[in-house]
Amino acid sequence: MVTRKSITGRFGSAAAGILFATAGMTLAARQRRLEKARLHERRLELEELAIRRESLRHQQRMHWELLARAIDDPSLAEVIDAYDKSIPAERRRQFFYANAWYVYLFHTHRMGLLDREELYRHLREFFQSPIFREY
Repeated sequence: MVTRKSITGRFGSAAAGILFATAGMTLAARQRRLEKARLHERRLELEELAIRRESLRHQQRMHWELLARAIDDPSLAEVIDAYDKSIPAERRRQFFYANAWYVYLFHTHRMGLLDREELYRHLREFFQSPIFREY
Protein backbone atom coordinates (compact mmCIF):
# COMPACT_ATOMS: atom_id res chain seq x y z
CA MET A 1 0.00 0.00 0.00
CA VAL A 2 2.80 2.39 0.67
CA THR A 3 4.06 1.96 -2.85
CA ARG A 4 0.61 2.50 -4.30
CA LYS A 5 0.11 5.72 -2.34
CA SER A 6 3.47 6.95 -3.49
CA ILE A 7 2.66 6.25 -7.15
CA THR A 8 -0.82 7.71 -6.77
CA GLY A 9 0.65 10.75 -5.11
CA ARG A 10 3.07 11.25 -7.99
CA PHE A 11 0.32 10.93 -10.57
CA GLY A 12 -1.96 13.12 -8.51
CA SER A 13 0.60 15.90 -8.25
CA ALA A 14 1.38 15.59 -11.99
CA ALA A 15 -2.34 15.77 -12.80
CA ALA A 16 -2.69 18.78 -10.52
CA GLY A 17 0.27 20.41 -12.23
CA ILE A 18 -1.25 19.81 -15.66
CA LEU A 19 -4.58 21.11 -14.39
CA PHE A 20 -3.00 24.30 -13.04
CA ALA A 21 -0.95 24.81 -16.20
CA THR A 22 -4.07 24.36 -18.35
CA ALA A 23 -6.01 26.75 -16.13
CA GLY A 24 -3.17 29.28 -16.36
CA MET A 25 -3.03 29.01 -20.16
CA THR A 26 -6.82 29.32 -20.39
CA LEU A 27 -6.77 32.38 -18.14
CA ALA A 28 -3.95 33.97 -20.16
CA ALA A 29 -5.81 33.29 -23.42
CA ARG A 30 -8.97 34.83 -21.96
CA GLN A 31 -7.00 37.90 -20.83
CA ARG A 32 -5.55 38.28 -24.35
CA ARG A 33 -9.03 38.02 -25.89
CA LEU A 34 -10.39 40.62 -23.48
CA GLU A 35 -7.48 42.96 -24.14
CA LYS A 36 -7.90 42.51 -27.89
CA ALA A 37 -11.63 43.27 -27.57
CA ARG A 38 -10.88 46.41 -25.50
CA LEU A 39 -8.34 47.61 -28.05
CA HIS A 40 -10.80 46.97 -30.89
CA GLU A 41 -13.51 48.89 -29.05
CA ARG A 42 -11.14 51.80 -28.37
CA ARG A 43 -10.09 51.87 -32.04
CA LEU A 44 -13.74 52.02 -33.08
CA GLU A 45 -14.37 54.88 -30.63
CA LEU A 46 -11.40 56.82 -32.02
CA GLU A 47 -12.52 56.21 -35.60
CA GLU A 48 -16.03 57.40 -34.73
CA LEU A 49 -14.59 60.52 -33.08
CA ALA A 50 -12.46 61.23 -36.16
CA ILE A 51 -15.49 60.85 -38.44
CA ARG A 52 -17.54 63.12 -36.18
CA ARG A 53 -14.84 65.79 -36.14
CA GLU A 54 -14.46 65.59 -39.91
CA SER A 55 -18.23 65.98 -40.28
CA LEU A 56 -18.19 69.02 -37.99
CA ARG A 57 -15.33 70.55 -39.98
CA HIS A 58 -17.23 69.96 -43.21
CA GLN A 59 -20.42 71.45 -41.77
CA GLN A 60 -18.52 74.50 -40.54
CA ARG A 61 -16.89 74.95 -43.95
CA MET A 62 -20.27 74.73 -45.69
CA HIS A 63 -21.73 77.26 -43.25
CA TRP A 64 -18.91 79.67 -44.01
CA GLU A 65 -19.27 79.23 -47.78
CA LEU A 66 -22.99 79.91 -47.62
CA LEU A 67 -22.50 82.98 -45.43
CA ALA A 68 -19.71 84.26 -47.67
CA ARG A 69 -22.06 84.08 -50.65
CA ALA A 70 -24.74 85.94 -48.69
CA ILE A 71 -22.22 88.59 -47.67
CA ASP A 72 -21.02 89.02 -51.26
CA ASP A 73 -24.43 88.97 -52.94
CA PRO A 74 -27.29 90.90 -51.26
CA SER A 75 -29.88 89.04 -53.37
CA LEU A 76 -28.73 85.75 -51.78
CA ALA A 77 -28.68 87.34 -48.34
CA GLU A 78 -32.42 87.98 -48.63
CA VAL A 79 -33.01 84.22 -48.54
CA ILE A 80 -31.72 83.94 -44.97
CA ASP A 81 -32.22 87.54 -43.87
CA ALA A 82 -34.45 87.45 -40.79
CA TYR A 83 -33.40 90.94 -39.68
CA ASP A 84 -35.61 93.98 -39.65
CA LYS A 85 -35.82 95.45 -43.15
CA SER A 86 -35.10 98.91 -41.74
CA ILE A 87 -31.54 97.77 -40.93
CA PRO A 88 -29.22 98.94 -43.71
CA ALA A 89 -27.76 96.29 -46.02
CA GLU A 90 -24.22 97.06 -44.87
CA ARG A 91 -25.16 96.43 -41.23
CA ARG A 92 -26.90 93.15 -42.19
CA ARG A 93 -23.70 92.05 -43.94
CA GLN A 94 -21.82 92.83 -40.73
CA PHE A 95 -24.33 90.71 -38.82
CA PHE A 96 -23.72 87.82 -41.21
CA TYR A 97 -20.00 88.19 -40.58
CA ALA A 98 -20.56 88.28 -36.81
CA ASN A 99 -22.63 85.13 -37.16
CA ALA A 100 -19.80 83.46 -39.07
CA TRP A 101 -17.37 84.24 -36.24
CA TYR A 102 -19.79 83.10 -33.57
CA VAL A 103 -20.44 79.79 -35.35
CA TYR A 104 -16.71 79.34 -35.93
CA LEU A 105 -16.00 79.73 -32.21
CA PHE A 106 -18.91 77.46 -31.29
CA HIS A 107 -17.73 74.67 -33.60
CA THR A 108 -14.13 75.06 -32.47
CA HIS A 109 -15.32 74.57 -28.90
CA ARG A 110 -17.56 71.68 -29.89
CA MET A 111 -14.66 69.89 -31.60
CA GLY A 112 -12.67 70.18 -28.38
CA LEU A 113 -10.11 72.63 -29.75
CA LEU A 114 -11.21 75.31 -27.27
CA ASP A 115 -12.26 74.63 -23.72
CA ARG A 116 -15.11 76.60 -22.16
CA GLU A 117 -12.85 79.24 -20.64
CA GLU A 118 -11.11 79.86 -23.96
CA LEU A 119 -14.46 80.10 -25.72
CA TYR A 120 -15.70 82.64 -23.18
CA ARG A 121 -12.46 84.63 -23.48
CA HIS A 122 -12.84 84.88 -27.26
CA LEU A 123 -16.52 85.77 -26.98
CA ARG A 124 -15.74 88.49 -24.43
CA GLU A 125 -13.28 89.95 -26.95
CA PHE A 126 -15.89 89.91 -29.70
CA PHE A 127 -18.52 91.45 -27.44
CA GLN A 128 -16.28 94.49 -27.10
CA SER A 129 -17.52 95.39 -30.58
CA PRO A 130 -20.82 97.33 -30.59
CA ILE A 131 -21.78 95.66 -33.88
CA PHE A 132 -21.26 92.19 -32.43
CA ARG A 133 -23.32 93.15 -29.35
CA GLU A 134 -26.08 94.50 -31.59
CA TYR A 135 -26.02 91.26 -33.58
